[in-house]
Amino acid sequence: MMGESGYLLLRGNSMYMVNPSARTYIRMDQAELMAMMDQAKQAKKQQDEAMAAQGGGGAKTLKDFQFEPLTDEAGPTMLGFPTRHYKYRLKYKISESIPGQMAGMTMDQTVDRTEEFWSTTEQVIRE
Repeated sequence: MMGESGYLLLRGNSMYMVNPSARTYIRMDQAELMAMMDQAKQAKKQQDEAMAAQGGGGAKTLKDFQFEPLTDEAGPTMLGFPTRHYKYRLKYKISESIPGQMAGMTMDQTVDRTEEFWSTTEQVIRE
């Protein structure tokens, strides 16, 4: 939706998802964001109920967590706001025990991702 070079911009009660390569943006106000969160919570609740009906999920543990800061520097001015540029790497493993007939087995998932964002300390909102 935002593209590879996309970013989020928060201004007042609105969020903008910006795709600079396509020269597009999507604006969502606080009510739209709350509705999306409510839908996500409802979907999660339904998923949890379905999992419980099948015998429940196993215990999850987080292992080998690593946080590696990659970039912390002055960023460009965006929409007239000074920014700070951050980039970091997260790496961890999630292990979930499998209940029921396959008890004693675990399912492992390794997560290795890089996150990048720009922030500002500017407090004057100009709308």
